[in-house]
Amino acid sequence: MRRWPSRIYHYQIWKLDFYAQDQLNKHFLCNFLLKQKQEIKAAGHGASMVHMTKEKMKKLVAPVPPLAEQHHIVAEVHQLMTLCDQLKAHLNQARQVQENLADALVEQAIA
Repeated sequence: MRRWPSRIYHYQIWKLDFYAQDQLNKHFLCNFLLKQKQEIKAAGHGASMVHMTKEKMKKLVAPVPPLAEQHHIVAEVHQLMTLCDQLKAHLNQARQVQENLADALVEQAIA
């Protein structure tokens, strides 16, 4: 099961006002903000930490589709993330088998 981050922007605490809270899926918004965080980091300046100012946050426009579509998007993202986690686990398992086989071959060659 996917764990949602407790915070997205380090050291930034703002109250976000929504005009229609009942029309917003919080997981949809979390995915959007995570994507924005990656874009901000990619375009940002600074040696060790990229900052998101309150002014920039106020200018951030979040495209909000109808609630049913938000639920569908969140479900699709969750399904794809689950698949990615499974693939990662299979790759790690395959890498471990490969390492075990390489160790066995080296051991056999030396003996």
